[in-house]
Amino acid sequence: MDQLIERACGLDVHRDSIATCVRVPGPQGQRVQHVGTFGTTTADLLALRDWLEAHGVTHLAMESTGVYWKPVYYVLEDRFECLLVNAGPGQNESAGKHRSGRIRKGNRWLRRTLVLAAHAARHTKDTALAARYYRIARHRGQKKAIVAVAHTLLVIAYHVIAEQATYHELGFDYHDRRDADRARRRAVALLEKQGYLVTLERAA
Repeated sequence: MDQLIERACGLDVHRDSIATCVRVPGPQGQRVQHVGTFGTTTADLLALRDWLEAHGVTHLAMESTGVYWKPVYYVLEDRFECLLVNAGPGQNESAGKHRSGRIRKGNRWLRRTLVLAAHAARHTKDTALAARYYRIARHRGQKKAIVAVAHTLLVIAYHVIAEQATYHELGFDYHDRRDADRARRRAVALLEKQGYLVTLERAA
């Protein structure tokens, strides 16, 4: 039988901040969540530890970019059961360019589940996840594409749970639409920086 953890917290660790979502039993048996944001100084981490203890948290799951999880883990591991759930490829960034690195270690069972889900997502029709897989596989290979989709699934799950939100499918052309919007905004900003007043109107 699967074990249900009553008092748990998910942490999204960044360089300067930690987004948290605690889920605990409510007074009438329902699940209640508390969200917060903390800094990453030692004092902030100690405050985070006290906040988690006040909510009776027993287990933590943290997702992090790079090595930012390490000081958080070291401060919290003595009081809580800590689970590192990184699923994405390691990234080195320089001058805005990302260089692919090794895959970070995480919980092997969660990672396996995410990878299996990513394989299933690649075969779906007209979905943003399938589009993401094919975009990455075209340039970086199938294995890295699967890992990237697994990481996207983890991020989606975090936000759905943390925000009590419903997942809305963005469509297979989502990335093309997003890239077109970004290119348009960059072009407008460049012209405005040069002193032009820009008004956009679609061609007939």
